[in-house]
Amino acid sequence: MSTQGDEKFSRGAATECSPGHKPGVGVVLERSPGGAKDSQRLFRPSGAGIVSKENPGLTPGATFCRRSAAIHSRPALILLILLVAISTLQAMQVEQKDVEKLLNDGDCHSCHSIDHKVVGPSYLDISKKYAGQATAVDQLTRSIRQGGSGNWGDLRMPAHPDLNDAQLAETVRWILALKDVTPGGSQEAKAKEYTYTVNGKKVTLNFPIFVEGAEGNAQMVTKDVFRGYQLYNSYCYRCHGTDVTESELAPDLRRFVAATAPQEFLSVVMAGREDKGMPMWAGFFTEEEVKQIYQYVKGRSLDLIPVGRPRSEYDSSKN
Repeated sequence: MSTQGDEKFSRGAATECSPGHKPGVGVVLERSPGGAKDSQRLFRPSGAGIVSKENPGLTPGATFCRRSAAIHSRPALILLILLVAISTLQAMQVEQKDVEKLLNDGDCHSCHSIDHKVVGPSYLDISKKYAGQATAVDQLTRSIRQGGSGNWGDLRMPAHPDLNDAQLAETVRWILALKDVTPGGSQEAKAKEYTYTVNGKKVTLNFPIFVEGAEGNAQMVTKDVFRGYQLYNSYCYRCHGTDVTESELAPDLRRFVAATAPQEFLSVVMAGREDKGMPMWAGFFTEEEVKQIYQYVKGRSLDLIPVGRPRSEYDSSKN
């Protein structure tokens, strides 16, 4: 037995109710004066109109259908859910921008990208490897702070002791959240190939050395190759010789690139070779800049680019 307003009810049999009402809530056992007023907004008897002072004639045993409280509160509930979702999304966007800025300002972007391997694994691969592991946060936090090798190969990841606990937590949370992200495109488009003649032989590259359409003395190296020339002769020449010539301090890079894939060249430059005295360039050069250096060195190794400053697209813009 329970009381609702001034009417007394007990649970009764289910009945067919109009939309927004719940069947089988209770039956009238006895009436009390003034009960109709409260019942008017909450109850509807089966097969009868809304209970009111004008319709008080309800007999004991009449089955009622109670309007669900959730129906009345549904608009407010939906609004609350939307506000929470918007607030959460905004917080995630702010955190994502903070983390991406942190990664780009540091040396992380030199070895990692979101969807492809640079020197180390992509963030997507990391998130998928640790997905569902209870110790994922602790493992990644320790790896970032202390550095190390072995999980993804022999190349050692440098330590990052300057990151505070909050920055580490945001970074790890951002990486792990990528596990459900799908990389754009199902398959990378095949790179265009460029063919050059070297000593009577055809050599095919997956990047251009020269601007297409120019021949003979009018040939100009691309902007990427020229940028590689500038970077090399600003930094790399100290050990490897000006214009990629021989040096007593470090190996001849023309021979090195002749037997080395671009990905390995990138890894060596970024990670360095501590045992041979070569410094790590991660955090100084970007992935794109190392590729530009490789293109220039490759052109020199094939004798397609002469010693000295090569003529480039930048020169054509001056004319």
